[in-house]
Amino acid sequence: MRPYTHELHVITSGYSQPQIKIELTLLAQTDIIMWRSFVLLLVVHPIKLSRSMGSFRPHSPQNCFKYDASFKRIAVGMYTADNDELLVFAAVDLPFAVNSEARRQNTMKFLAIIFGLLLCWRTTKSDFYYNLHGDSMSSLAWAENGRVNSTLARRGNIVFTTLSMHLGATVAVATHIPGKLNKRHTYLSRLLTPSEMGLDSSLEYNASTDEQMLSFLQLCDPDAALDTIKSHVNLLRTCQHLLHT
Repeated sequence: MRPYTHELHVITSGYSQPQIKIELTLLAQTDIIMWRSFVLLLVVHPIKLSRSMGSFRPHSPQNCFKYDASFKRIAVGMYTADNDELLVFAAVDLPFAVNSEARRQNTMKFLAIIFGLLLCWRTTKSDFYYNLHGDSMSSLAWAENGRVNSTLARRGNIVFTTLSMHLGATVAVATHIPGKLNKRHTYLSRLLTPSEMGLDSSLEYNASTDEQMLSFLQLCDPDAALDTIKSHVNLLRTCQHLLHT
């Protein structure tokens, strides 16, 4: 439920006069409805929707995602956490248009992390912890905390959470890596070919022909409306439909 907390924090952060009613935005009203719905579900399915005590203990990561993004393309590689062996990588053009506003860059890099989870989904990987290496402090923090502070990344936040729960995937450690040390994925996201980067083409996953994966990324379009309870429900339903078809 972390995607449904940011707007409420924004509204209440400066609240110091209890006699004055807070005017709720439409987004805040939607978040409250989602919280009420979750509480009701928690009453019906307490075990299914609760975390085990063991999940709070530190766990050793099995994999590491290294990623980057441009305004047209995202790229990610999945490596072993212990010896840094590349297992699979992919790069794909975004299925929606993105303008070059600077505030959108972190959202695109967050989508590259989601792309990594989609690769895990396609390779039937589940119940794992993973490290993150990227050059965007915001996207690293968003993934580590499970909550974004940008309305542009709100759709991506919900997709990220849905995939994480479905896969049983948890971020172990998020590490900032300067762009000059992340050249492989930086250049892949800027249209260079794997052979130009010295990558083994047999490890590449061709995401450009994967309609379900592209549909997931399409759901993260930062310019698509997500300001009513109906739009939230439709987004969640579509996620579940894609996961089980």
